[in-house]
Amino acid sequence: MTLDYPEGNGPAGTVPDLLVISADRGIAMAPNVAAALCRDLAGDLDAALEVAGVLSPGQLAGHSALPDPLPLLPGLAARLGSPSLSPADRELLLAAAVCVEDRTEVLLTLAHGSMAELIGGPLGPHLQFVAGHFSFADPRMRLWIHETATQAERTNAHVLMQHAYAGLGRRGKAVWHQSLATLEGDTALVPALLELSREAELAGNAVWAHAIAREAASHANGPAVLDSHLACGAAALKLGLVSDAVAWLAPVLDAADPQLAALALAPYIHAEALLTGEVPTVLAERRATSLLAAVPAQDGDGATRVLRSVAKACGLAAGLCAAGGRLEDAGRFLAQAEALVEENSLEGLPLCAARGWCALFGVPGANASRCCRQGQEGGVLEFSDVRVVMEALTMGMADDAGAGLRLLQAGPCVAGPGGGTPGSGGARRGSIGQLHRAASPLGMAYRAVAASLLHFWQGDAARAAAELELAMTVFPAGLPLSGLGVALARRLDVVTNGKVGPMARALGAGCPISASSFIRTADLTDRALTAYFEGNLLESSTLGRLAVDRAARGASFPLFVPGFDETGPDAPPEAGARDDSGSPGVPAAGAPADPTTGAVPVPGPLRLVPDGHRRAAEARRLLRSTDSDRFSRDYSQAQAASAGLSSPYERARTEFVLGQACLRHDHAAMAREHLVVAADLFRETGTPAWQTAVDNMLDSLAGHPGVEAQLPAPHTGPLHLADIRAAHAATLLAVQTGMVPRVPEAPRAVGHPLPVGPLDECRTVWAELLTERELEVAMLVVDGASNRQAAATLHVSVRTVEVHLGRVFHKLQVRSRVELSVAAHRMGAGWSTAAT
Repeated sequence: MTLDYPEGNGPAGTVPDLLVISADRGIAMAPNVAAALCRDLAGDLDAALEVAGVLSPGQLAGHSALPDPLPLLPGLAARLGSPSLSPADRELLLAAAVCVEDRTEVLLTLAHGSMAELIGGPLGPHLQFVAGHFSFADPRMRLWIHETATQAERTNAHVLMQHAYAGLGRRGKAVWHQSLATLEGDTALVPALLELSREAELAGNAVWAHAIAREAASHANGPAVLDSHLACGAAALKLGLVSDAVAWLAPVLDAADPQLAALALAPYIHAEALLTGEVPTVLAERRATSLLAAVPAQDGDGATRVLRSVAKACGLAAGLCAAGGRLEDAGRFLAQAEALVEENSLEGLPLCAARGWCALFGVPGANASRCCRQGQEGGVLEFSDVRVVMEALTMGMADDAGAGLRLLQAGPCVAGPGGGTPGSGGARRGSIGQLHRAASPLGMAYRAVAASLLHFWQGDAARAAAELELAMTVFPAGLPLSGLGVALARRLDVVTNGKVGPMARALGAGCPISASSFIRTADLTDRALTAYFEGNLLESSTLGRLAVDRAARGASFPLFVPGFDETGPDAPPEAGARDDSGSPGVPAAGAPADPTTGAVPVPGPLRLVPDGHRRAAEARRLLRSTDSDRFSRDYSQAQAASAGLSSPYERARTEFVLGQACLRHDHAAMAREHLVVAADLFRETGTPAWQTAVDNMLDSLAGHPGVEAQLPAPHTGPLHLADIRAAHAATLLAVQTGMVPRVPEAPRAVGHPLPVGPLDECRTVWAELLTERELEVAMLVVDGASNRQAAATLHVSVRTVEVHLGRVFHKLQVRSRVELSVAAHRMGAGWSTAAT
């Protein structure tokens, strides 16, 4: 069997490669689907595109299950050829292809030989063995051996596996293979399969639960059909297969048994909301009413089960409505859920998830403090996922994104890229034990989107983008929170790369609600930002106005996505307010373009903004005014606020605004210093698109009058670093008025040893805070050298000097070279006095 590509074919491709090529051919494919194709086809892009051509739109979007194994189409079959295998070796390799797990002991049981014989035999080149596990050396071999086998050969392989597992005492796996070996169907197997599915679901393994439930449905007849459909629908939802989930659950809602219909209500509401973007409130209310009407006819336990299921469904509907901005509907459903719990004494029913989501999104009367710490919010996600995500975002809103991230990281372990379905072959699965400890893919998608948002709130855009991109290849990241993952992926691409990349585009193309008002408004914002970064200011202004208009009508995500300002309804921006010259904000509708750049501020959400980001937006808003009489006061307040920001991303944007404001008021030297700090912080946060915008503005300042202006001051004596802060007020006066302040005498230092030179005390103190090169730059600037002169002295570029100087300002808590010089020379004055 040859695995070489024929002449003209390139090497194995990556997920982005596949997404770019498929998009060029008009095939919309979700990133996690592309990753599955690349994984199962060893990165063979030709084969992946060939398979994609026969998949349904739902399968390509990740809303319906992929066939397992994938079909063997003519192009791939011709490329793989046909290996030479004896009947016995072929039988063993086929058994490996249908094996429910990748434990080597199962193959050894079938081979009746040793590990050395297995590795050294004809199957050695096709299988890999590591630490008691096996996998196919080339995943395409599993596909080939399975699809070229006859029905009789595959049936015989399952019989062999059934006996092997029975001999090992693994009843569940034996039942699974027995069911696959039964061609005519066997209703007697359905109860055992459903029990296995429930065990897998309780263990957190939705992949295995879904596979078993589907097998049970294929054997079911009579009343067992709806039981198996319920199991299939609940497991499909946890995998993010929302189209399949709706199809499986819809018939169960019409079941004559109220208990069965009630169990289907919550997962159906969730799947329908994820698939359409709209919570089916009318259906939820009607079904809840009809189910409650049937309660009197049930026995005691049956009535309780119906009441509990309806309360859970109402709580879920409340949370989904709250996340979608429908607060009135959320309050109504939450009140109904609370009433059912209280009036019927439904002990042990946690409504924590519903209360938490409603409290987070501002539903009146929601009380998250009533949450309990145990139990399970059945039919939605694992209770822990809902609660943890809610609590983590609440921490982020309180400006403690780090605590929220630690909470998310402490959750259940993840089935990584090796995760797959039973029977899918060793390499694409983790061990069954690993998968049993894993959270559901949909639950992990919620966690991944929340974690990426928290990283962005924290100011680490590069990490937020990298982790979300990885999550997109494993989990259905476009589904949670009304498609927030789509908007977040695009925004991160724009601020890091200046445009939306193939992964984020594919995530949007595979999102079932990609045309929702929230996503369209976010898209307008991204396009406006992209146009600004490209220098197309008129286009940026036009798109920004459209986004402002849409946001003013409430068509924006409730959760804040960094990259633009948000002032909220409680602090509306003044009419015609200016923002930071292309760093989008939320002005009043119809706000004019910035006269400096021509860019118009772009809107954000109207509600949920972390405290630190709100303070940053307010600081930047102080500098929108063109009134020169206000500048001194506004500059001082904005600069103080900037120094207190914990997010380097927001600090960078605020320094950018300070630099632009200084330039508008003819303080070119100050403007350059703020811009240098902004450029360095943008580099730290991993947002090169913003960094380039700042660099372009710095380049435009070259030769600007006053950029290299220095404050002359004599070299005198020492002043300790603690005194730098005391000099800020006088320095600010000098910066704003152009006057050199009188330097007060420093108190005499009794018994202070005399330094060798007038600035040696300053150098000694600063050496504790600065790197060697930063200290060299700082002392040259204090000596009166321009950036160009410092660069020549140190034999580095002017840009390198600017970067080091920006870091000096940040570490010494000064805002300009003027303050730096005054602080150093006040040290000299103090040394001089002390030495007298």
